[in-house]
Amino acid sequence: MAKKELMIIGDTAMDRIFDAWKKKLLDSLSAEDQAILERITEVEKRFHEKKLVKDNEGKDTNMGRPWKWRELVEWLVASYKISVRQAYADIEMAKEFFLLGRGRNDIEFARGYRINQGEELMYECMEAGNHQAAATFFREIVRLDVLERKDDSGLDAILFQPAKLEIVVDPSELGFPKLENPDQVVNNLLKSFKKGIIEKIMDDADDVTAEE
Repeated sequence: MAKKELMIIGDTAMDRIFDAWKKKLLDSLSAEDQAILERITEVEKRFHEKKLVKDNEGKDTNMGRPWKWRELVEWLVASYKISVRQAYADIEMAKEFFLLGRGRNDIEFARGYRINQGEELMYECMEAGNHQAAATFFREIVRLDVLERKDDSGLDAILFQPAKLEIVVDPSELGFPKLENPDQVVNNLLKSFKKGIIEKIMDDADDVTAEE
């Protein structure tokens, strides 16, 4: 009697992409699904990047800020010539696939849920005799549980000695130049912080003249 194999078949693009990702067969996706994967990958990339802010002349500056979801929709529509509805659908898939916009607690909860779900499916595959699928689930569970990360064998916590802090009243004991009147130096610094940019430039010019 032939063994019954357990197969998980998804009907949505996200199901197919996630299944291909687990099996490391993303190249086997259809052209339509690969296009979706490309778009959600670009969404994830821009989610972690800064959007350049334009200056008064309309040129990009070095200043940036996080992208807004509405801006990502407009960028997808303009870049890939898709509908606004499809752009919003792509963003929702990107949120689900890359766990975008979630805090650490949400990510840890999602990881624990997927580990638990993966273990259930692994046991079902084992009972059905599909050991190859069970092994695939096992590898993914190990990866999600971060068990494949190697510990640093070069660090021995027992031998760790924290730095000994020493507080001194006179900085010259540490090799710094000795200040004859530290209070006056502090007052001069506080006054310089309150000066405007023009006053500081004039002071610097006076210092240069005095040196000459």
